[in-house]
Amino acid sequence: MTQNGNWLVTHFDGKPEMWGTKPPFLIWMQATLMKVIGYNELAVRLPSALAGLALVGVFMHFGIRTMKSWALGVAAIFVLLTTDGFVDFHVTRTGDFDALLSLWLSLYLLSFYRYTQGNDADQRRKYLYYTVLFVGLATFTKGIAGLFFLPSLFVFALLERQLLPTLTNKHTYFGIAAFLIFILGFYFLREAYNPGYLKAVWENELGGRYVNALEGNEQPFWFYFKLIASKEFLPWLWWLLLGLFLGFTGTKKERSLTSLLLVNSILFLLIISNAGTKHAWYNAPVYPSLALICALGISKIYTQLNNQLTVRPNLKTFIGVVFFLAIFGYPYANIIEKVHWPKPQYGEKHSYANYMRSHTSLDHCRVGNINYNANNNFYVHTLKAQGKDINMFYPGNKQSNTSLKYLLCGGDAKERFYKIHEAKVVEWWEDGELVEITGYK
Repeated sequence: MTQNGNWLVTHFDGKPEMWGTKPPFLIWMQATLMKVIGYNELAVRLPSALAGLALVGVFMHFGIRTMKSWALGVAAIFVLLTTDGFVDFHVTRTGDFDALLSLWLSLYLLSFYRYTQGNDADQRRKYLYYTVLFVGLATFTKGIAGLFFLPSLFVFALLERQLLPTLTNKHTYFGIAAFLIFILGFYFLREAYNPGYLKAVWENELGGRYVNALEGNEQPFWFYFKLIASKEFLPWLWWLLLGLFLGFTGTKKERSLTSLLLVNSILFLLIISNAGTKHAWYNAPVYPSLALICALGISKIYTQLNNQLTVRPNLKTFIGVVFFLAIFGYPYANIIEKVHWPKPQYGEKHSYANYMRSHTSLDHCRVGNINYNANNNFYVHTLKAQGKDINMFYPGNKQSNTSLKYLLCGGDAKERFYKIHEAKVVEWWEDGELVEITGYK
C-alpha cells in the first residue's frame, strides 16, 4: 500500500489480495505508521498492541463510570492481561486483526449494555449510535466476523425487555442505514476497482471459510472450549464460576451485565465452533467478556473485605495491594516471561526473520522460500526499500550466480539446495546458514 499508493485495493506480492479479503482498516493503520516511523516490526505490530492497551482503558472507564467500581476495572484488566490466549501471537503480540477486532466487539457490547440500562433518552440515543459505530468499525476491521456479537445483543434485548423499544426506535434504522451505506459502499467500490472481489469474499469469509475447513484447519466442535479449559484461560476458570455466582446474586445492574456477558460468551463460542475453519486465535474476542465475569467475582470479594476492615486508611490500602498481588502476581509473572522470552512459533520462518532482522546490512543475497512465507516477504521488501540487492529464490532450482550469498533456514530448504549445489558456509544462524555456491552436483 505504501509502495503502490493504492489505499482501496490491498495487494500481496504485487497483485490484488484475493485470499485475505478483509476490509483495510488495520492495513491503513499499519501503512500510515510505516509512513511515519518507517518499514519495521513496530509499525506492523503497534495497532494490535494499542488495541490491547485501549481495552485496558475501556475496562477502567466502564468499571468506574458504569459500574461505580474501580476494583471491577482493575480486576478485569489484570485478568485479561494474564490470559494466555489474549496476550499471544495473532492477537496482541503480532500484527494481525484479532486484537483490534476484540476491541470493537467489546466496545459495541458494552455500549449496548449502557443503552439498555439508561433512563435518559439522550443517553440511550447516544449509546445506540455508539453501538452502531463500533459495529461498523468491527466489520471494517475483519468483515463478517465483526457481526458475531449481534446475536448476543438480540437475545440480551429480549431478556431485558428492550427488543420492542429498540425495534420501534427510529434511530435504530438511521444507524442501520448509515452502517449499510458505509460498509456496502466499500465492498461495491472495491468490486468496481477489483472485479472478482465479492466472489473471493464469499469464498474466504462466508460460504467457504465458515462451511468448509480451508487450508487444512479442520478441528472438532469442542476445539475452542478445550483450548479455554486446558490452556488459554488458566488459571481463571474457577474465578469464572465464582464471578457468575456472585454476578447473578448481585445488584440489578450486575445481574444484567452477567447475563449479557454469559450469553455473549456462549453464543460467540457456538458460532465459531460451528465453523468449518478453526484457528486457535478465532476465540480471542471472547476473553474480554470472560475477564469481566471473573472481575465481578474478584471485585465483589475485595469490596466485601474492604468494607469489613476497621483499620487505618493506609493499612487498608496496603491490604488491598496484597489482595490483588496474591491473585495476580504469579499469573502476571508468567505473562512477563512469555512476552520477554517468547518461544518460536513457526520454525524456519522464525530463523529467517531473526537473521534478516539482525543483519540489516545484508546485500547481494537471495533468501530461500518454499511455499507461502509472508515473513520472508516482509523482511526482503524492507531491505529492498533500503536499496539492498536482495530477493527470494526457490532452493530446488539451480542458481547460476555464484557472486551472491544464499540464506537457507530449516532442513527442507537445505535439503533441496544441496541436492543441486555445493557451497561453503559463510555464517551459521540458529537452524540456518548463509552460504556461497562453490560448484554443482
